[in-house]
Amino acid sequence: RRSAVASRPNRNAPKPGGLAGASAAHDPRSRAGKTLGHILQKWAAPELNIVAKVASVYPEFDPLLRASMVDQFEHFAAMAISEEQSLRDLMTTSRIPVDARLAKLLRINARDLPASSWKIVDLNEPRFGLLTLPGVLTSNARADDSSPVQRGLFIRQSLLCQTMPPPPKGVPPLPLATSSGTSFRERFDVHTRNPVCATCHQLMDPLGFPFEITKGAGRVAEVSARFTLDALPGKQMSIDADLGAGAITHEQARARRREVE
Repeated sequence: RRSAVASRPNRNAPKPGGLAGASAAHDPRSRAGKTLGHILQKWAAPELNIVAKVASVYPEFDPLLRASMVDQFEHFAAMAISEEQSLRDLMTTSRIPVDARLAKLLRINARDLPASSWKIVDLNEPRFGLLTLPGVLTSNARADDSSPVQRGLFIRQSLLCQTMPPPPKGVPPLPLATSSGTSFRERFDVHTRNPVCATCHQLMDPLGFPFEITKGAGRVAEVSARFTLDALPGKQMSIDADLGAGAITHEQARARRREVE
């Protein structure tokens, strides 16, 4: 059987008999699509069905949008099955299915899309693959703000399979964005200045910051002032990959992390 990561002419192109274009119909309620979609949601967005958001911060988040986010996992899975996507494709594809509510959220032109219909669209950076679906980012976030900490913890534990210890006792949580009067960067610096917190946060936060894409150019610019979005997380993940593959020792990994910090 061909390797899951083997190259092919156009990995994301629809296969004969499958999707015939961005608005092609497919059956997201098929047994395979529904089962895989359920698995993907429970793995990547387990809190999506119950997560709460502060209305003044996220006025667009309502039960209908939540339902669309949940349904998107089944449509995404059905697309992956129809296009014979590999695991790598699931993480890197620029194609996602959307309905009218999700299209509005992502600022995609979908004026010709009926409320109950779905279509597949091609996204631009910085959204790629399963981990940047709205439901994943919504589930791995705070009620009043996004959270590079929660997203980095998710990557570290659920994707890299590395257990992180619980927060030390007596460490206060970040103040609420709606009441603190401080910027995202100022509130985050609480962790980086505390040596008790920094030990774990240097392993989580660089992985979470690349997912700070939900507030537009303003948020990305603010985050970029504190971290290099591309260089640092990419280098950190490269070190993790080498360590996981046994190519380097833990001591060598620590030395390389010090070099890129």
